[in-house]
Amino acid sequence: MRETFLLAHARNMQVMALTLTPWGDMRDRRWRGAEALRYLKSTQQIAKFVLGKLSPQEALGHYAVKRADPDASWLPSELPDIGVDLYDSSLRDRQALLRAPQELEPALRRSAQWRRSVRTLD
Repeated sequence: MRETFLLAHARNMQVMALTLTPWGDMRDRRWRGAEALRYLKSTQQIAKFVLGKLSPQEALGHYAVKRADPDASWLPSELPDIGVDLYDSSLRDRQALLRAPQELEPALRRSAQWRRSVRTLD
C-alpha cells in the first residue's frame, strides 16, 4: 500500500484510502478459530496504517529498511492524503451479538497456532 501511495503521489495524484470493513461469516473458514484472530489482527494493523496511527517501523516491520531512512517519521508521500475509517465507523453494527464462546472454543482447540500462542497462560 505504501508503494502505491508513493507511485500516486509521484504522479501528482491525491490519495484517499479506505480501511477494510468489519468482516466475518462463519461459513468462511478464514473467520473461524485462530485464523479469524490472525485476520482480525491484520485488519486492525492495516486500518491503523491507513489512518496514520502507526510509526513506519510498526506499520512496515522488516520492510522499513526499504525506506531511505528506516528510522525517520512518515513522509507525506507515504501516507494517504485522506484516510477513511470504515472498520470502526458508524456503519458498524454496534448491537451485533458476539459469537458464543462454545462455538469458537472447538476451532481454537484444534489450532496448533492458537495453542502455541497461549501455552504460557494458565
